Amino acid sequence: MERPFALLVGLSVVCTTAVGHAAPRLVYQGTAGCPGGAEFVAAVHARGGTVVLDATGNDEIDVVIQRAGDAYRGTVRVRTDGQSSGEREVRSPACAEVADGLAIVSALASRSGSLPEPARTEAPEPASADTSTAAAAKNEAPASPASVPQALPAPSTRLHTVGQFHDETLSVTSGQLGVRNDTAVTLEAGALFGIVPGAVVPRFDLTLARTNFITTPDGAGHIIGSILRSRWTVFSPTEYRHSDWSARLFAFKASIGGCSPLVYDLSGFVLLACGEIGAGVARVTTKDPNGHTTKDETLGLGTVAVELDARYNLGRLFHVGVTAGGEVWASQIKAHAGDGSQIFHTNLLGAYAVAGIGMHFW
Repeated sequence: MERPFALLVGLSVVCTTAVGHAAPRLVYQGTAGCPGGAEFVAAVHARGGTVVLDATGNDEIDVVIQRAGDAYRGTVRVRTDGQSSGEREVRSPACAEVADGLAIVSALASRSGSLPEPARTEAPEPASADTSTAAAAKNEAPASPASVPQALPAPSTRLHTVGQFHDETLSVTSGQLGVRNDTAVTLEAGALFGIVPGAVVPRFDLTLARTNFITTPDGAGHIIGSILRSRWTVFSPTEYRHSDWSARLFAFKASIGGCSPLVYDLSGFVLLACGEIGAGVARVTTKDPNGHTTKDETLGLGTVAVELDARYNLGRLFHVGVTAGGEVWASQIKAHAGDGSQIFHTNLLGAYAVAGIGMHFW
């Protein structure tokens, strides 16, 4: 609506007699660059209306102003005893003009307890029309646009990230806000390279990840913050030999970490950049050439890892995944033969790659 509508409704306000009822409660939402709640209340009072900002009461006037492309869109709706009216809309390139138009409508609504009917232009009746038909058409009430049910948009499975590294504001239209999560459990198997020189250590991972997201009334999905993850890793028992002496290494660790989503589609491809810290134990058993155990010890294990975690969701239940990353073993693990020579030792840095399947629920 433009200025002509504002002037027309303004004249209606002047000509309308006051109806004695309690001042309704005003619920006001204005976007950046628009008048605040107190300014809007003053504008309503200046036009002969009476509203109370964020008070309590059965009667309520809801006003929302938001950005709509290169212009501003404002709506006003009246709620009385749990019943909601259809909304009135004002659009203009200037937010001040939108606020003025909504203030006029709100002033009239506060006096009468309902929104004014929008101005309509009736088409002239055809000269040949039957008198009874024309009369019936006149008496027939026009359908209100607010009474026509609006189909809800299909929710998008492609999620975007908000509030991960700093505070962000997300503008939404009026309606319901869905709070959901995607929980994924993945079992993967692969190998660890470089930690033991010249050897490949079999590795098995069980990973649990939880992604919290919201769905706005327009169907868009937004991930809130980072993705939390926990993992349990088993390094399969592996035997290393030197000069007829042998050492057997077995290790287990638990890790916690977080991920930043690079791509996230609930029904398609997911790519995460993750980091984690872990702690566990490693057991080393040393045997002489005759197979007798000479040393059996359990050592502490601390790790730090970064990785890329990719998976493809096969619908709403199953997924396949591939993970590759680098790992730091903070404590060195060694095994020695009886003559003091070294059977094996672990390095500081290593790399790993695993692949597997899993399930996810959202």
